[in-house]
Amino acid sequence: MEKLGSGTIIKIGFVVHHIETVMEEYAKIFGINPVPKVEMHLFDEKEQKPNTWQKFRGKDCAVNVKVAFIDLEPIFLEFLEPIDETPTPWREHLEKHGNSVCFMSFYVNGFQQNIDFMDKQGYPLLFSQEKGYERYAYFDTLENLGITLEIKERNEGVTGH
Repeated sequence: MEKLGSGTIIKIGFVVHHIETVMEEYAKIFGINPVPKVEMHLFDEKEQKPNTWQKFRGKDCAVNVKVAFIDLEPIFLEFLEPIDETPTPWREHLEKHGNSVCFMSFYVNGFQQNIDFMDKQGYPLLFSQEKGYERYAYFDTLENLGITLEIKERNEGVTGH
């Protein structure tokens, strides 16, 4: 590979305290009605499906976050609020930087090839998750690029956020 698999930004991710309040403010600014729904994404070991996993800095982790989306074609905004002290990229970012932009996301084909490419560029894997229908990875790019890069690969025919 000579470059990251895609140059098309699909998502900008924010990490925030008090996600419900943040969604109300965005709804006012962009005239969104109703206010974007906040969902709880809780790790449940009993519900883990085969071939699904989450790793942060090389260790298994349980991701527990509130999440909300705003669709601003051609990209969407994703808002995350960690809801416990579990080490995750979002908890780490929130503790260091407060409410702020955390990552930019790009679709790719060839998930592992893109991970290998980024590693060769000096950007090690920070977080990865396999959901069965999609997989994504964050790279340790914040210091050099000013933002964390995320790649996302979906199984054919899967749509949505």
